[in-house]
Amino acid sequence: MLLSGVEFEGFAAVAAPRLRCALVGAYGLDVGVDAAAEAMVWAYARRDEVVAMDNPLGYLYRVGIVEFAAVY
Repeated sequence: MLLSGVEFEGFAAVAAPRLRCALVGAYGLDVGVDAAAEAMVWAYARRDEVVAMDNPLGYLYRVGIVEFAAVY
């Protein structure tokens, strides 16, 4: 069963700022913000899978790193 957009918003409200902070620290403001945004888009598309993970933020951090590598 897919999480509704409202349920995902609760997860995103906590996860997005932390993810953005980590990726900005690793790659700078412009790239970090973009990588975090792309990771959150990825998370929304796979929201049931992501929220069921033991460490969704760690996984999304890796998604952001892959996004960084794909662009640069």
